[in-house]
Amino acid sequence: MAYIFSDVRAALESYLLLLPTLPFEVVPLVQWENHQFEPIKNRGWLATTLLVAESYGRSLGKNPTVRMQGIFQVSVFTPQGAGPGNADALADEIMRHYKSGTRLSANGREVTTIVPGRSAGFVDSIWYHVPVTVGWYTHVEDI
Repeated sequence: MAYIFSDVRAALESYLLLLPTLPFEVVPLVQWENHQFEPIKNRGWLATTLLVAESYGRSLGKNPTVRMQGIFQVSVFTPQGAGPGNADALADEIMRHYKSGTRLSANGREVTTIVPGRSAGFVDSIWYHVPVTVGWYTHVEDI
C-alpha cells in the first residue's frame, strides 16, 4: 500500500537537499517536520512543513482520479539583527529551485510544484524568519 503524504513529503524534502549553492557561508541546517532539532546560534537554518489542502475529484467512475494538493513551506531563519539580505537571497533561491511545473517523484508517485511564493519576514525570538511556500499537487487513483 502506498502512503500518499509520505511519498509527497519525500519528493519535496529530497529535492530541497539538491538546492544549488546557498548564500550562507556554511550550508544551513534543516529542521525536518516532527524531528528533534537544536539550531546553532548565529547560523542560518531551514524548517519544513507539509500542509495539505482540500482534495477534489478529477474523474468519475470505478477508479476515479483525485487531485491532492497543498503547500510545502520552507521557513528560512537567519540571525536576528543582521539584516534581511541572507534570508531574502535564500528565499529567492528556494523559489527558483521549486519553480512552477517542476516534476518530482518518490516511490513512483509524481508530485508537481505550482506557484512558489514568500511572505514578509519577521523577527521570531533571536531569528529573522521568512516563510517560503511551494504549491504542489499529485493525482491519486489508489484511494
